[in-house]
Amino acid sequence: MDYFVIFFILTIFSFIQSIFGVGLLLFGTPSLLLIGYEYHEILNILLPASITISFLQVIKSKENINKSKKVFIYYCLPILILFTFIVLINKNLINFKLIISIILIFSSLCALNQNKIKNLKHIILKNNKIMLITIGFIHGVSNMGGSFLSIFSTITNENKHVSRKNIAYGYLMMGLIQYIILLSIYYHELNFNYFYFFILSILIFYISENIFLKISEKKFSKFISIISLIYGVYIFQNILIN
Repeated sequence: MDYFVIFFILTIFSFIQSIFGVGLLLFGTPSLLLIGYEYHEILNILLPASITISFLQVIKSKENINKSKKVFIYYCLPILILFTFIVLINKNLINFKLIISIILIFSSLCALNQNKIKNLKHIILKNNKIMLITIGFIHGVSNMGGSFLSIFSTITNENKHVSRKNIAYGYLMMGLIQYIILLSIYYHELNFNYFYFFILSILIFYISENIFLKISEKKFSKFISIISLIYGVYIFQNILIN
C-alpha cells in the first residue's frame, strides 16, 4: 500500500516538476507529511527523483544559466547546508506542517501578485544576495525553497525556458547537497528501495516535454501558485482541526 501511494505521489508531482521546474518537493513534502512520514524519510523518497528531473532539465536545455549562478553558490548553498544539518538533527522539535503551510500560503500569494512584485524588480536584483540567503534558509528548514526560487527566477527571466533552466539548476544543487547531508546523518535508517523510483521520473520527464512547449507564460506561473495556495490552506486547516 505504501509503495502504491508513493508511486502515485511521485508520478503526479514528477509530472508537474518536469513541466514547471518545481513540484516534487513543493507538493510531495506536505503530501507525505500528511500521511505520516517523517521528514528524513520524505527527503529520502523525493530527492533522488527530484535530482534526476532537475539534472535532465539542465542538460537538455539549450538556454544559458544566468550570471548569478556563482552568487547562488556562494550565498544560498552555505545557508542551506547549515540549516539542513540543524533541522535533520532536531527534526523531532520542529512542527513541519505549520512551517510548510505558512510558507506555501505566503509564497503563493506573492506569486499570484507577481505583476506588483515585478515593479520591485530593480530592488530584488539589487538585493539578490539577501534573496538567495533567504531561499537557502527556507529550503533548509522546510524543503519549500523551490516556491521562492521559482518567483525569483521568473521575475528575473521573462522567458519560461530560461526560467525553468535556472530553477532546475538551483534545485539540482540544493537537492544534491540535501541528499549528501541526509546520507551522512541517517544512512543506516533509510529505506533505499524508494531510490529506484528515479527511473519513473526519467520516463515522466520525456513524456512531459511536449506539454511544456505548449503552455503559455501566464499559465506557467499561475498554475503552481494556485495549487500552492490550496495546499497551504488545506494543511493549515488540518493543523487547526487536529
